[in-house]
Amino acid sequence: YKSTDHGQTFTAVAYGLPSTLVFDLTFNDDESLIFAATEVGPYVYVVADNQWYPIRGLSAPDQLYWDVEYIAATNTVRYATYGRGIWDFKMQSTGSNQAPLVSITSPANNATFTAPATVNITATASDPDGSVSKVEFYNGSQYLGEDTSSPYTYSWTNVSAGNYTITAKVYDNLNLSSTSSPVNISVSEGSTCTAAEWSPSEVYVYGHVVQYNGVKYFANYWNLNQRPDLFNGGPGSGQPWTSQGTCTSRISNSSAETLTMVPNPVDNSSIVSLNLDESDVIELYVIDQIGRRVAELFKGSVSAGNHNFDLNSSSFNSGVYTLIMKGEKGNISLRFIKK
Repeated sequence: YKSTDHGQTFTAVAYGLPSTLVFDLTFNDDESLIFAATEVGPYVYVVADNQWYPIRGLSAPDQLYWDVEYIAATNTVRYATYGRGIWDFKMQSTGSNQAPLVSITSPANNATFTAPATVNITATASDPDGSVSKVEFYNGSQYLGEDTSSPYTYSWTNVSAGNYTITAKVYDNLNLSSTSSPVNISVSEGSTCTAAEWSPSEVYVYGHVVQYNGVKYFANYWNLNQRPDLFNGGPGSGQPWTSQGTCTSRISNSSAETLTMVPNPVDNSSIVSLNLDESDVIELYVIDQIGRRVAELFKGSVSAGNHNFDLNSSSFNSGVYTLIMKGEKGNISLRFIKK
């Protein structure tokens, strides 16, 4: 223990020292080093590091050390053993242990994810005067995990919606540590697609809606084993799939937001009603069974609330068509029949 207030209070100085008997103590001239003769060998306490280190090395005997003195003239510490002679250790100043360095390289600060999220954390770490022993990863004060070899990574899985602060903490070979700058991330609520997962063995025809990697796709014609993200294009592009947006699309998330048409089936004209919970920038158009855009009703900004549009279908051939509202905040679609 040590005291800096003339013995009124004491703090422990045992870090790095085994639980053993200490027979003698001494200091160097500036009291930056404390030397201890112990039952398990010679030790030195480096005040700047707040830690004890063994100094027996490879040659000194592994046994009880009774006595120790510091010889200032030669910067030598002399230990007396029990029956194995006197051993001198030359002190060479190398400066205090420098703290290791660590920084998070991924994810970027203010990155966003969708729940349930997988956040892959990567950090770089180095030590200017030693080696890195491990890097720990934290969410606030919550320990997540650690890595002992470069590249230092941790995969944080099934992260729920919320705001989080990630840090990395590095330790060097002498157990000195430092902490990275924080990285803030946000995880938003995910929504459940009602569409089935795309399958490479399933046959799809016009009108089928599937999901793949959190995105919905509308089948424009018969296809098999044509992955939606690789064979995706707008109506009339000739591609078998057309993206309808992510799983936050309104088509499955909000019963309050609707797209209706009266009458349906239609002869020559009908009224299209669109009801939105919030303002958006939209396109409102009609495609035929092979994905060609055959009519455009509206393109631009709309406010929240109900909006009516006239659809003139007198030039349409008889058959099945799809009315699509494509918005920046989600999509809605409706199939109708032209008599």
